[in-house]
Amino acid sequence: MSEESKKDTSTNANVPANIIRKGSALESLMSQLPEPDRQSLIKKGVEELLNREAEAGRAEQRHNDSAIEMENALRHVTSSDKINVDQTFKIGGKTYTGEWEWTVTKNNNFVVIVVAIVIGVVAVLVLNR
Repeated sequence: MSEESKKDTSTNANVPANIIRKGSALESLMSQLPEPDRQSLIKKGVEELLNREAEAGRAEQRHNDSAIEMENALRHVTSSDKINVDQTFKIGGKTYTGEWEWTVTKNNNFVVIVVAIVIGVVAVLVLNR
């Protein structure tokens, strides 16, 4: 076979190497298509690969944004330990696969205990008179 005839029967002309593997069913089907249809199909395949790469990049960015949101939420909740009040935090965000939500309740029982002790001491002093 001459080199020119090999070029004519090649199905991998102008096709990125990772789209069609030698000996695959796709290669045999592509060889049966007319050239315009083959080029159109190759173009669609390349566009799909590019779309998937772009979507993967967006998914990774959403993952990173979600991780930052979670760290900030955790920092906010832990910093509230310095405030002596009861609090309930509802914090949420979006990830690539869905949404997340945390509900954190902080009960400051220390204030209740101190008030009970003060009332008890006053009651004891009143009863001892």
